[in-house]
Amino acid sequence: CDFEDANLCGYTQDSNDDFDWTQQSSSTGTTNTGPTTDHTYGTDAGKYLYIETSSPRQPGDIARLISPSYPATTGQCVKFWYHMYGSSIGMLRVYMRSQNTQGNPLWTKSGDQGDHWLAGQVTITSTSSFQVVFEGERGTGFRGDIAIDDVQITDGACPNP
Repeated sequence: CDFEDANLCGYTQDSNDDFDWTQQSSSTGTTNTGPTTDHTYGTDAGKYLYIETSSPRQPGDIARLISPSYPATTGQCVKFWYHMYGSSIGMLRVYMRSQNTQGNPLWTKSGDQGDHWLAGQVTITSTSSFQVVFEGERGTGFRGDIAIDDVQITDGACPNP
């Protein structure tokens, strides 16, 4: 999913969190944080999703994005691109949610990772249908915009990076 369309490929905002992911093109509106282009096209016209960490957001506020439901699997690879640039970046976590239960994060990254898009991946196995959850947590200040783009789910376990 490249998040170019308004329907966000069927991804939905969690209603039990503090704020929502925002669809954006170009920069996020705060200097020295967030991307200036999307990952798909590398242009300021392409779109991505991000968490806006300026006021009224508070440290520890959570935004969750939930994928459509996928069938049970013996192994699928969730690949995605993330951007975590800014002096007060919080945390990005990836979970698997199955039967309305969200366990421990399968992937976690925190802090400033530099002003570029980076690749992330996680292997999912599930005996029942599942959803992928992207959770952004606001850090200590407003220069903490975290973005994601180009989420892809493929058959088979992820290759070793």
